[in-house]
Amino acid sequence: MTRPTQHIVSGGAISFDGLKAVCWYIAMNSDITASRVTNIAPGQLYSFVFTQNAAGNHRMTWPLNCINAAAINPKPNSTTVQHFVGLTGGTLYANIPPTGSVT
Repeated sequence: MTRPTQHIVSGGAISFDGLKAVCWYIAMNSDITASRVTNIAPGQLYSFVFTQNAAGNHRMTWPLNCINAAAINPKPNSTTVQHFVGLTGGTLYANIPPTGSVT
């Protein structure tokens, strides 16, 4: 089984569309100051994989429909993985409470 993926380079405002992918790989070269998550299917698992560049310290502002989203690790070259389950009404809910980032 292949899950549709999308590769994105950070920068300002970003849109994550559930009709195009269920797993996004985000190269963190700058802050994501605004983001949208749309077309969420209830029961579907969604994954976000953030990788900081060599400078690091780039931030992600999660949209309001991403509940329990954890901050991404700001360390240079670190990777943070965040999983969500789609709920009715277009909400994504983290499958574990936020406890920090994974490096």
